[in-house]
Amino acid sequence: MSISGLLSIFSNNAITIISMGLGMEIGKILSISHLYRSWQRNTALVKTGYIFIVFVLTLLTSFEIMSFLSQCHQKTVQSNHVIQSKIEALGKEESVLKSQI
Repeated sequence: MSISGLLSIFSNNAITIISMGLGMEIGKILSISHLYRSWQRNTALVKTGYIFIVFVLTLLTSFEIMSFLSQCHQKTVQSNHVIQSKIEALGKEESVLKSQI
């Protein structure tokens, strides 16, 4: 879903965006895994660096998900407006037909 969010923000070059999104997600998983496995051996500076990287990647993922949800919401609202317009047109047509009877 986060890659869909990236695609909704940057829709110009889909293959590049998909590979970048996959790279970020895989990098986040590998960073957390490495940090967990080598927690005792790493210095505070290295731990802080890894935590910062994971935080930034998680923040980017959150933005991607918000973009995806925003895009879905806009499509739903647009669809609802179209349906509402059709209902109003049918209501007007009904009143015209009733007046002709």
